[in-house]
Amino acid sequence: MQVPPTRPSIEEAPKLELKALPHLRYAYLGEEYFAVIIAADLNSRQEECLAVLKRFKRAIGWTIADIIGISPGICSYKIQLMPKHKSSIEHQRRLNPLCKR
Repeated sequence: MQVPPTRPSIEEAPKLELKALPHLRYAYLGEEYFAVIIAADLNSRQEECLAVLKRFKRAIGWTIADIIGISPGICSYKIQLMPKHKSSIEHQRRLNPLCKR
């Protein structure tokens, strides 16, 4: 089974359906992508911070697909069980018998 190579979200952003929110607005860190939800009434200092986020957007919000050279399959966790193994649940042990639940 061939898996198409993943593209970093900074190059190909997913399309999102955005809803109108009261007292909030969407700001885009890119050209109509990388939507962030912010307050509708920002002061000038907060607007400057948003401009810094736009300028350095490559440094934030990493996903597994963004990291070049590492396969997403390596980063996923799988529990390997024997084919005929019966699963069991081990309850938490108490270190101090005087503790009450």
